[in-house]
Amino acid sequence: MKTLTLREYARQAAMKTRRGRTLTGEDIRFRVEGLGITANSPNQWGGIVQSLINEGVLTRTNDFTRMTDPRSHGRTTRVYLRS
Repeated sequence: MKTLTLREYARQAAMKTRRGRTLTGEDIRFRVEGLGITANSPNQWGGIVQSLINEGVLTRTNDFTRMTDPRSHGRTTRVYLRS
């Protein structure tokens, strides 16, 4: 059985959102971490989200929202549309 990469888990998590619905990178991270999968570095998430944009899974919107993870201190994050 093939072990999935973090990016593959993230892609599956993003694909669970119906087309036309919005989500954030934090939403994807929460779903993946809910499976017990963690990134070696929090810096990986930006590259993973960018790869999902490049694949056409996500589309940038002009919206931002506050993060909910206490470690993020409520900073803003971009909202994406599930393509």
